[in-house]
Amino acid sequence: MDCVTCLKIGNLYSAEYVNNLHKSIRKYSDIDFICFTDDSEGIDNDVITYDIESHWDVEGWWPAWSKLEMYGRNELEKYDKKIFFDLDIVIQNDITPILEYETDWAIIDTSLWKGQKFKKEHPEQATWNSSCTIYKDLTDVYVSYIVDWDYHVKMYRGCDNFLWVNGFKPDYLPSWFYSYREGWHPSHYWENQWTPQFKYNPDFLICLFHQKPDVHELESSNILKKIWNDSV
Repeated sequence: MDCVTCLKIGNLYSAEYVNNLHKSIRKYSDIDFICFTDDSEGIDNDVITYDIESHWDVEGWWPAWSKLEMYGRNELEKYDKKIFFDLDIVIQNDITPILEYETDWAIIDTSLWKGQKFKKEHPEQATWNSSCTIYKDLTDVYVSYIVDWDYHVKMYRGCDNFLWVNGFKPDYLPSWFYSYREGWHPSHYWENQWTPQFKYNPDFLICLFHQKPDVHELESSNILKKIWNDSV
């Protein structure tokens, strides 16, 4: 048995983001849908919710760090495979290939749009993105993080870089993803004077909104906003 998971912590994203992600998943599967959150108000009743603590009082902590905490949650032990999605995505095509993908651990390869130049100039920075993570058992990642977690959140530029610097080696998912701001090729942003792309590409399964604008901030006429709102 598999499951889909997400995180909603603080007020960065509203319950609407959880509900829209849930509706998008339901188009393709009746898989268990789980949200770890510090505030379940407004989340649809058929979403499975579990409490998770925030740590705003700790320097360097922000909600994405809770992904690593989630890897140690007992509630997920009964599931063979876990498929995590960030809330700031738009599922724009059939994600059955993602839901059926078999791997021990795989995440998004951002070198597809950051390019080799970025990798050479920034060897200390991760060229992956955990906005979608498929895994079976990441207890070792959880243990490595949790034993000194308050130190790690101060030292690293987010959980992706924690994994990168500490030598963890997930596989890469197929090229199902692109960035709304950075596009899907180095020439779009990283090798184009950091000019935002802000374009929809219908050939991919998922669009990542991992920087501004947020999905809800798009114009109502934007095709991605319509897909997100399930109005097309």
